[in-house]
Amino acid sequence: MHSGGFFHATTSVLEKFDHAQNRFLRELGISPSQALLEFNFAPPSLRRNIGVLGLLHKRVLGKAHPTFEKLLPWYTERFPEGRGRGHDKQLYGHNCEIKCHNALYSRSIFAVCDVYNTLPQHVVNACSVKLFQQYLTHISKTSCEQGEEAWASSFCTRPPYAVNQL
Repeated sequence: MHSGGFFHATTSVLEKFDHAQNRFLRELGISPSQALLEFNFAPPSLRRNIGVLGLLHKRVLGKAHPTFEKLLPWYTERFPEGRGRGHDKQLYGHNCEIKCHNALYSRSIFAVCDVYNTLPQHVVNACSVKLFQQYLTHISKTSCEQGEEAWASSFCTRPPYAVNQL
């Protein structure tokens, strides 16, 4: 499954992918957290989120198609005063322009810019997309190990749904 192709689908469609994996894990007698921690088998929702963040990081590294640079400019290009939070690689996600269709915006790549903009500096300083995604996976695993209920929806811009309950 190519994460980018499914990312913009409605939450009800995406839940079906998570449900299928959870049913598979139940058949094997493995919990979703055990699948992540022992087998590095993350839920589809988490893989999608990390995949799209990887695309944003590719844009930050200057390795994405030039269209992404126009679509997702640096935040400081549009607002020279900057945001004063997160890190020094802020992307402009066009959230100031949203007046309606918030649900559509929340499942777009533009909303993911808000997630990217709040990542720690050391994560966005990663010199490759692979290393960047390894950092994100480590953050998710740490969240899972600490027993946080929402670990499976780490880096999510959508309203939460019960991934582990499906």
